[in-house]
Amino acid sequence: MTTRQFVRNLSPEDRDALSRRLHNIQAGSCYICQSPIDLQLHAGTLELDHINPLATDGRDNDMDLALTHAECNRNKGATDLRVARCLRELSQVAFDKAVMRHLGSTLYGERVRQYQSVHGLGLDDYSFSERDLVNHFRAERRQIERYIVDAQRDFITYDPTNKLFEFIERSGRGTDRPMSYATVDRAFFPFIYQKSLNTQILDGDVRAVERNQMTRLMNIFAETFYVSQWDPDIGGRRIETRILQGESIPDGHLRAWRISRDEVAVNVLRWVRRVIDNFFANTGRLVENERLLLEEFPEMLWGNITRFLERLAELPCWVNPSMSSSVFGPKQNFDYWDSVFKTGNTPQGAEILPRELQLLEMIAPD
Repeated sequence: MTTRQFVRNLSPEDRDALSRRLHNIQAGSCYICQSPIDLQLHAGTLELDHINPLATDGRDNDMDLALTHAECNRNKGATDLRVARCLRELSQVAFDKAVMRHLGSTLYGERVRQYQSVHGLGLDDYSFSERDLVNHFRAERRQIERYIVDAQRDFITYDPTNKLFEFIERSGRGTDRPMSYATVDRAFFPFIYQKSLNTQILDGDVRAVERNQMTRLMNIFAETFYVSQWDPDIGGRRIETRILQGESIPDGHLRAWRISRDEVAVNVLRWVRRVIDNFFANTGRLVENERLLLEEFPEMLWGNITRFLERLAELPCWVNPSMSSSVFGPKQNFDYWDSVFKTGNTPQGAEILPRELQLLEMIAPD
């Protein structure tokens, strides 16, 4: 939002003339939100700002300025105006999270290329760290760190070996696929390290280790609950109501639908984290909770995770038709399933499981 010398030095008449010119260029609308601007009605609530921020080598002249609503401009922070406009547009669509993550990944690539250009590096020269990138674009620190994480999500999402994303509905929780992208975002992606790393981007490729392990975790989940079990012809539309009306739904299909509920999946992945924490505690290995996937897991740990999910899938609640109206009919909150997994009962005391989850039993080899 910084307006340096050019705008400050304009006389009131010149500023009005520039506003009118930009108003015409922008077809009478705000550069960010695309809503109409009335120069008389909105007088005093409009701003001139640089499209490309000065902090990222934007030009301080009238060719790099746009006319915006003051509120739109202040809400976008230090973000490039073109980015702010894209985010505003994308936030209106139903599949906002998936699309916005992809946008963040694209913007990360652009910042990498800008850094390489400024420092005279070739396009294949990655002799710098994520931290170097963040420090270079200081005015966009938070955005750059978000772009880094978004890029990681994007790599994982579009990895051709990722079996889970065949079962993900990108436009909310639809009925053709069991799990929503928003649930993936809340259940799986918190495992991703959310800050910038200080190692060279391709030095051992620590992020690649993280991506590969997240993809493997997703594949185990998909193989346990979805592959050869979810039937798109049956789908999920009004599935609990259909059960109450007497329709017979195959166990594997019903299990896949119920485990995909947001409040269930998030709690399942919290227990997967417990499996990981338990392994490292018992082996005496100290791993920061935020950096779990940045180091290679031993195969023994992958075995524990697989056994836990397989035994979780055997719980009778996932296929019990009598729970369609009470447990799986209404949307429950996260505390509901936290209580079920920890005690076997709902917060109100109704029994869902014969007993609480026994972590050591669920990961023990046969």
